[in-house]
Parts: sequence; C-alpha cells; structure tokens
Amino acid sequence: MEIGHWSEPVAVRLGPTGGIMDAVDSTLEAVQVLIHQWPVQGGPLHRQALAVCFDVLDGSTDVAAARQAFVAAAEEAGILA
Repeated sequence: MEIGHWSEPVAVRLGPTGGIMDAVDSTLEAVQVLIHQWPVQGGPLHRQALAVCFDVLDGSTDVAAARQAFVAAAEEAGILA
C-alpha cells in the first residue's frame, strides 16, 4: 500500500474548538484525520474524500485527487486553515 505523499501539505484546524493545527501531507494521514479527528459530522464531500483516498491507497487513483478531495472536504467543514 502506497501512503500517497502530497506535493504540498494541507493545513487544517482540528479539535473541539479548532485550536489544534495539523498539516496533513499524505493520503494515509488524510484517511486517519477523516475517520478519527474530523470535528464535524461528515457531509457529502467528506464521504467523497474518504472514497477517493481509499482509491489512492488501492492504487487506482492519482495522489493529487486525494489532496484535492481532502481540501474540498475541509472547506465544506470550515476547518481549512
């Protein structure tokens, strides 16, 4: 399994008050954040980001697609830093 390192990290605000900053720089880390640390109930873009990330980890989608989907989900959730 390829962890899918990204060309540039994505900064997000996590935690109950958004006070924890994290720089997500791989597809594997994005999956961990999407599943275990997402501060709001997942919306459509959250679910899409998970699906795209799993496709990258399976080797069927390009790494850039995972980063793009994660950014869209973070924007949807209001946590993009």
